[in-house]
Amino acid sequence: MESLTKNRQSTETLRCLIERAYGPGQVPTDEGFAEEITEGWFNVAYRITLRDGRRVVLKIAPPPGVEVLTREVGMMSVELEAMRLVSTLTAVPVPHVDHVDTSTRSWTPTSSSWSTSTQTTSGSQPTPDVSARRQSQLDTVSSAR
Repeated sequence: MESLTKNRQSTETLRCLIERAYGPGQVPTDEGFAEEITEGWFNVAYRITLRDGRRVVLKIAPPPGVEVLTREVGMMSVELEAMRLVSTLTAVPVPHVDHVDTSTRSWTPTSSSWSTSTQTTSGSQPTPDVSARRQSQLDTVSSAR
């Protein structure tokens, strides 16, 4: 699906993001390592095959400066927090997050940060801006039980 918020990247940039998340030994050398997942409207997501054969999802938030609806501001952080809450408070299975970079600068081979997350099977860390809100949500959920 097409959307102005989809922050598509070159294979060179995807390789840089993979190196940042998984290290240089996992950067694919072949050309067919990334396939865009086209069903979503907001973030761009790629199915990635790492050098060791593991398959992961790389999800990239809209670039800074793209106008979004008020409810869409910080959507990736909210999604990560929702996944954490569901996994903490229920038995519903959710994808685990291997790596999160919540910076908002463009990531190129010469810069050092990017708005991205990769999702597969390990733990996640909440972003600092949602810590107080998370505690409030936990208090609300706990008191509702």
